[in-house]
Amino acid sequence: MGNILYAIMAGCDCSSDKARQYLEDELRHLKELMDLGDFRPSDLVDACSDLGIDNSYVPYFISRLTGI
Repeated sequence: MGNILYAIMAGCDCSSDKARQYLEDELRHLKELMDLGDFRPSDLVDACSDLGIDNSYVPYFISRLTGI
């Protein structure tokens, strides 16, 4: 998780605690979309954009959401 936190911290110029909170909030949002049946693959790209990070982190979200 470290690399993604550093990327978020750089993107928002925030502390590691704040970056972790943003990341967990985004993961929670994605899980809610999945539970509601409203999840779209583009939501993963949107999550990266919302966090100010590169789309290369999409696999991180996939692994967290699928438990891989």
